[in-house]
Amino acid sequence: MNNATDRLDDLRKDQSTKDATAATQDALKGAAQAVVRLPNTRMFELHDKCQPAANGAPDCPAAASNACRGKGFGAGKPMGISTSQVCSPAALLSGRSPTAADCHDETYILGIVCQ
Repeated sequence: MNNATDRLDDLRKDQSTKDATAATQDALKGAAQAVVRLPNTRMFELHDKCQPAANGAPDCPAAASNACRGKGFGAGKPMGISTSQVCSPAALLSGRSPTAADCHDETYILGIVCQ
């Protein structure tokens, strides 16, 4: 544990890590500003569930497009997604560790860009 703490302290002190973090933040800020400047483009925050596609994977692009059409735009793309494991209350309250049959993954869109 002490070794991990020492390593984290070393990383915090490392100037190249600070420079890389600052460069990443600047790049993200620039990308967000560029998207907002596009004509007829808007960004929205939301929390919509991605329904499963035919192959079982979450279909977040379809959910983003549906959300944008609901806001009066023609098309949309997901900006951020989050996946979490959801277990049945009975499995959680039983006192035993949930099995794969007791739980499933759910994916949600956190933001969209609409055009």
